[in-house]
Amino acid sequence: MPHVYHVFEVRRFPSRKKFGTTDQLQLLNDVDQNMETCTTVIQLAAKNIVPGVARYDAEHEFLVRLQFLGRARGVRFQEFVSPYQFPVYLEERSGSTPNSVLVRTKAKVAHDFVRRLNKGVPDFAATDRMVDFDKLRPLLGTVSGAWFRDIQAAYLSAAGVFGPHVDKSEEFQHAEQIGKLRALTVAYPHGENTYSLMLTETGSIVVFNAIEAEAHELELVFNVKRSVLDKSWLA
Repeated sequence: MPHVYHVFEVRRFPSRKKFGTTDQLQLLNDVDQNMETCTTVIQLAAKNIVPGVARYDAEHEFLVRLQFLGRARGVRFQEFVSPYQFPVYLEERSGSTPNSVLVRTKAKVAHDFVRRLNKGVPDFAATDRMVDFDKLRPLLGTVSGAWFRDIQAAYLSAAGVFGPHVDKSEEFQHAEQIGKLRALTVAYPHGENTYSLMLTETGSIVVFNAIEAEAHELELVFNVKRSVLDKSWLA
């Protein structure tokens, strides 16, 4: 199963080993509205899982909204609270380079997790990042796929194109003219191997390969971040 790392720039991060917050969420059903207390807790697990990176274990209660109404115990509902557990990696950099946190979970959960900590923990502050694809593409090797959104064409809102060096094709260039590039799939060489990755407009890193050792996967991910993404952020 692919692992997805969502990158956020860190402005403040607590020095204590464990911290968290709670939030009051309003759930809707067909009987009444009720308030649920949802918690977010993050705890240090390893200081240097790879050089310069600390691992934290996070628990985050996330409000799930259903597309269609559900039913339980005779009550129809459209929202419920679901607990998620996932790792968070704090990268501390020297000099003027900002620190980052990488959150390994679903996109909606990762952004809700950061939003709640921003709201409830005074000494935590993190923001989204966005990629400049004009800077990113020259740093990559073989681009094997691309996704586009907001396509300005009849009966089409999104599209994908695939193939070796697809970014050099006429189809890619046409899609770039009528839509917005959302993500690139690349063959990324690292060490003795080449890995299949996706890099998105928000700087998320998707690792498609199954890598058994967590430290080996993190070495790959932070190599991508430092060698490619850190040179490609929008100002």
